[in-house]
Amino acid sequence: NKIKDISAGTVHSLALTNDNQIFSWGSSQGGQLGLTETYLLSQPGYKNSFVLSNPTLIEIISKNHKISERFLKIGCGEAHSVALNNKGKVYSWGFGSNGQLGLGFCEDSFEPGSGLYESRRFTPEIIKYLEDETIIDIKCGKTFTMFINDKNELYACGVNDLNQLGLNEPCPKEHLINKEVSCYDFVFPTKVDCFLNMKVLKVSCGEGHCLAVIKDLISNIQTIWSWGNNNNGQLGQGSLVKKSTPNPINYLSDYNSKKFDDISCGGFHSLCLIKYRENLNWIEDDYIKIINTIDEIGI
Repeated sequence: NKIKDISAGTVHSLALTNDNQIFSWGSSQGGQLGLTETYLLSQPGYKNSFVLSNPTLIEIISKNHKISERFLKIGCGEAHSVALNNKGKVYSWGFGSNGQLGLGFCEDSFEPGSGLYESRRFTPEIIKYLEDETIIDIKCGKTFTMFINDKNELYACGVNDLNQLGLNEPCPKEHLINKEVSCYDFVFPTKVDCFLNMKVLKVSCGEGHCLAVIKDLISNIQTIWSWGNNNNGQLGQGSLVKKSTPNPINYLSDYNSKKFDDISCGGFHSLCLIKYRENLNWIEDDYIKIINTIDEIGI
């Protein structure tokens, strides 16, 4: 098999092959491997560890779909999974306790005491709320999910306790207990509508924060925006204050006329790759400067 996409979650992994098959391995206690409980319980040693250590074909999604559909991208969160096909439709499965599956439920949707169990989805389900949209990209955070449609608009669902969804609005299921917010879950994909006259080109999700490459439709300039948890300075905003709504990273403003090739969020840090200079002669020039400096200080 030739692999065209891979994704690693906290406790499981996915691989997508060129011949349209999706393999999974790791822990499946939340259903994130996309394999039926009957199949899992039939595997030797599974009852003791709840783990499959070998990549296993997700037959229900790799084979039981229309011949005209092909899968383009996959994504893993902490214990949930998503897959995007060439029709712009998204499937999700795994642990949905915070609405991260986008299927319209979270743990609080079920009877007290059964919420954790009922929130598991062992087999992939299409996200019906997005059926009217054509999705072109998917990304998973720890317990949330992001989607970009063909209009380059951003949608989000899942937990929003750290403002990682970029939604500065009350959660539909929000309620108060002793004057404290006890639910932050967005159970349906919800549009992040703060990017007026802008296109979202790329998005990346960390444990509780996000980065996005944004293109201004008027100036045609690209910028990097960030939002969510910022306890470790992962937003690049020059402070440790979390941001409830997306804000541009001003530190990168000198590069905003260049192309941002890629962005990536780790658990508590962020990276961006910038195509800054077309002419590569600067590499040798900078190398010579570094060598001269080392000689001067005697290292």
